[in-house]
Amino acid sequence: MVLRGNRRLRSITNVEDVHRVVTIAAVSNAFRAWYTLFDSLAISTDTARYLHQNEHGLHNDDDDDWAASSSASFTYGEVDFFGLASLLAAVRPRPGQTFCDLGHGTGRAVFAAALLYPELRVLGIELVPSLFQASRRAFRAFPCHHHEHSIQLVHGDILHVDWWSGCDFVWVNATAFSATLWNHVQTLALRLQPGAIFVCLTQTMTDTAAFDTVLAQWPVATSWGSELAHAYRRK
Repeated sequence: MVLRGNRRLRSITNVEDVHRVVTIAAVSNAFRAWYTLFDSLAISTDTARYLHQNEHGLHNDDDDDWAASSSASFTYGEVDFFGLASLLAAVRPRPGQTFCDLGHGTGRAVFAAALLYPELRVLGIELVPSLFQASRRAFRAFPCHHHEHSIQLVHGDILHVDWWSGCDFVWVNATAFSATLWNHVQTLALRLQPGAIFVCLTQTMTDTAAFDTVLAQWPVATSWGSELAHAYRRK
């Protein structure tokens, strides 16, 4: 349908060039839908950062579920849409697979993945209540009609909500994770099924004996600049 409706595409005879143009158009359309979604809800990165910081002020460091295993004490940041798009393209998720974002915040990566790869199942897990509620607003406003079945947002702790049993592609922005939290997440990643991809931003796996390295030091644009992503495949 794309070819029939576009004269410029019909004039291209090289298959690789057609694929490139179609890919650019698809990513551009996905970005427009993604940007419009969050802009219409007035959920900017600054807004998310405010929600995150304000939520932290309501809790104390004696709350083990909050201080030890959540992202509540961390600096809030988000991955750029095109940064995530390039990363996903590099690891090539397949239709029917499940993408999971650990600590999904307002849901930007979740909805980016859903728009870029509509045939994926997408799971997000977020502990901070105000951020989770913001992601639920985005979910209700999401333009794709099938999203009720393909997108799941969970309010919970990434150390307790099971993401390791059925996920094929796990994404975690671990830039500001404490050493303790990161060690716990790495331990849980060992439970991933063989072939599953585990992608972490900034942090690296301490013990890679159970993983093959798929990508090393892949630059990803973020709301604060750029960080390196590392992708591992469970053996």
